[in-house]
Amino acid sequence: MRKKTLIVGTFLIVCGAGFLLARDKWEDGDYRKWNRETVAKLFNDSPWAQEWTHSSVGVGGGVNEQNFTFKVRIFSALPVRQSYVRMLQLLNNYDAMPDEQKKNFDGRITTPLLNADVKDEVVLAVSYNTNDQSAQRDLKRFFDNATTETLNQQAYLYSPGAGRVDLKKYLPPGTEGIGARFIYPRVVNGKPLLQSGDKEMRFEFWVGGPVNDELRVGFDSRKMVFNGELSY
Repeated sequence: MRKKTLIVGTFLIVCGAGFLLARDKWEDGDYRKWNRETVAKLFNDSPWAQEWTHSSVGVGGGVNEQNFTFKVRIFSALPVRQSYVRMLQLLNNYDAMPDEQKKNFDGRITTPLLNADVKDEVVLAVSYNTNDQSAQRDLKRFFDNATTETLNQQAYLYSPGAGRVDLKKYLPPGTEGIGARFIYPRVVNGKPLLQSGDKEMRFEFWVGGPVNDELRVGFDSRKMVFNGELSY
C-alpha cells in the first residue's frame, strides 16, 4: 500500500501547475465531474487546506539546507473528503469503469469516506515532505511513534468561542496518503467549535524530530462555505 501513497503524491505534483490557474470550480456542481486541476486545488490550496514551511541548516552528510513542507487539511470537511474520493476515482479511471466495478469501488471507498460519521469530531490531516532523505526518515519515525498521550500537550486547536481545545485522539499516518490525523471534539461546552462568521480556527502543533519548531496555521470560517453551509 506504500504504492498508493506515492501515487497520490505524484497526482498532486503533476496537477500542481494546473491548480494554480484553477478557480473555485468545486462550487460548479457534482464532485464526480471535477477534473484533476479542481481536485488538486481544493486538496492543496483552498480554505480547508493550509501550508506551513520550515527551513534549517543540514547536518551530517545531508543537504546544506533542509526544507520542510507541511500540509494541514480539514479532513472532516465534506469538500476535502469529496476531493480525495474524486482523486482516487481519477487515478483508477473510474469514469470508464463498467457499472459493476463502479459499484464495487463505491462500496469500498466512496461510501465509507463520504458517509463517515464526523458529527462529533473535527479531523485534521497533516502530511509532510522534505528535501533531505535522512530528515524524512526521522519525521516518519516521529509521526509513527507519536500517540495521543505524547501529543496532548503539543497539538491544540483554537477557536473564538471555545478557546484552546485539547487533542481527543491521534492516528499515525496510514497507507492512504493523507497523513497523520489529529481529532478534536466538534462541540465544546455545548457549543460548536466553529461558527459561521468566526474569524479563524487555528491549529498549533510542536513538531519534533528534525524540525523542532511550532507549526501554526489558521482557517478562516468565512471562507469555509460549501453548498451554502459552513463545512469543517
